[in-house]
Amino acid sequence: MKEPVNTYNFGRISSRMETSPRRPMDELITNNPCRRLTSGDHFHADLYGRYIPPGCTGIALPLEEAVNGIPTGKYPCFETLYKSGIAGLLRYAAGRGFAPDPSGYPSACALCFYIRHWLVDNAASPELDAEHYAASLTSIQDVHKERTALNRLRDKVSDGRLSTENYVAQKQIDKELEG
Repeated sequence: MKEPVNTYNFGRISSRMETSPRRPMDELITNNPCRRLTSGDHFHADLYGRYIPPGCTGIALPLEEAVNGIPTGKYPCFETLYKSGIAGLLRYAAGRGFAPDPSGYPSACALCFYIRHWLVDNAASPELDAEHYAASLTSIQDVHKERTALNRLRDKVSDGRLSTENYVAQKQIDKELEG
């Protein structure tokens, strides 16, 4: 039986990708180091004894190394982000063939997520958890499908094709069918 994968913070990335305006790359790229990676005020430790930086879906380091010191050179993506920020990670990925989406990204965090996801498939690094990215992206697709269905129902209610009572009844039926 396959272990469940916690998708941590996928919701924030997915909702921003779908609802926020995309910004050009030059507005998102900085050479500032990403110090959130080692934030001690908020982070996750999973059931496998791995440290998950705050909001960084897909990065997982052994908790013991995160506490006692991360070996230099062992985790290239993490180290690049920590030292050179998103600009460094973009250079690292571009050197391996990554091409950013020309329409841009809503935030530097969203850009970072998609760069790291690309690296999982094309230039794996031991701190990048492939299963975690796959689960997150599947969840993003599920969220999108659900939002699309809800928007269609809302449109039917607002233009009179479906009464509010029928909408509520339909949602209860759907919930019972899922359960």
